[in-house]
Amino acid sequence: MNKVRLLRHILTPVLLVILVSGCTGGRQYRALLEQADSLMTGQPDSAYALLSAIDSADLQRQRKAVRMRYELLRAEAQNKLYIPFTTDSVLREVADYYNRHGSSNDHLRSRYALGCAYRDLHEAPRAIECYQDAIDCADTTSAECDFKTISCVYSQMADQLRRQLALSNAIESRKQSIRYSFLIKDTLNALYDMTQMTTEYMMLNKKDSAEIILNKAKFLYLGNGHQREWAIASLPLAYIYLTQPQRLNKAKEVLDLYESASGMFLPDGHLPPSECMYYYYSGLYQEEIGNLDSAEYFYRRMYYPNMEYTHEDAMYRGLLCIFREKGTTDSIAKYTDLYTNANDSSIAHKDTELIVQMQASYNYGRLQKEAIKQKEKTAEAKEWLAFYITFSVVLIFVLIHLRNQHVLKQKELALTR
Repeated sequence: MNKVRLLRHILTPVLLVILVSGCTGGRQYRALLEQADSLMTGQPDSAYALLSAIDSADLQRQRKAVRMRYELLRAEAQNKLYIPFTTDSVLREVADYYNRHGSSNDHLRSRYALGCAYRDLHEAPRAIECYQDAIDCADTTSAECDFKTISCVYSQMADQLRRQLALSNAIESRKQSIRYSFLIKDTLNALYDMTQMTTEYMMLNKKDSAEIILNKAKFLYLGNGHQREWAIASLPLAYIYLTQPQRLNKAKEVLDLYESASGMFLPDGHLPPSECMYYYYSGLYQEEIGNLDSAEYFYRRMYYPNMEYTHEDAMYRGLLCIFREKGTTDSIAKYTDLYTNANDSSIAHKDTELIVQMQASYNYGRLQKEAIKQKEKTAEAKEWLAFYITFSVVLIFVLIHLRNQHVLKQKELALTR
């Protein structure tokens, strides 16, 4: 069965490329775009291959509706394949087009794609604005609403808010993503956001809340047969246990589970950079039980070129603690400087006033947009009310006139008899 699935996976994009080579008309383009759209969820690589095979010169001769649909689908495939966006120019045009054409789902998807472009361009405020616009335009009362994309929008927005240290806003965004994921029975995505939300709670120093959520996630992961996924998601629980000396044995159980069941270790025995916090937690555990050489080994394994400052901060903090306990004077001086420099760059020590201003600005912007939206709704309601009143008055006059005409005709008929 796996061989059949693999063969289909390999042949599908090849056949699609062959199909594209024979298509030039608008009708064929629309059929191809529908095909790409249908492949988007399960086979985004095939969808991307299909779209990339379309001749760009021929595409430019098509109607704008076809070109905009192509650009939207290509951006969605690119996003699903984790290919970074390097410009926003095309997607700004796409978002502008679907602001005036298409369904609410089209508007939602185009604004989401533009937000992802700003995410990759490291323009967090603009990304958050696009994500919020996408949510505002979604028609959640419709059975046709794209709840999957809404869930993704909230999840991506939470990531950006966390990076801006708008942690309470990030948590609320996670909750909405979880809600819509469960609504469409996408359990894995819901659980992903549940475990991500625990990081935000821990950054707020609410470890008890984080532990409650992680234990609930554990129940749902294992209850749905997702043992590997739970092994990967369980690491924050190890950190919570490591802060409580009486629960070190539980921390070791989590670390052992990750090592045996996560499947994240590369053939050379290393972890990808995104997973290097496993080494930090292992170092903390070894430090707590007095194995300083083993702890130093794990802290050093965290290193990778161009480290994220949060990882760098943790690595130097761990090494500084080890050399303090060993009493190695030269190393204490060296790692004090390194830790201080990393710490100064750390997200945890950004200027508090700036963070508060950013959060206030974000909340004010949201309130302002909601006020404008409500004002527009009120104005629209007044226009409709005026229309109905005018229509009713005119209708009454017409009915009275018709009735009078009918009475006159009846009288005239009576006189002629």
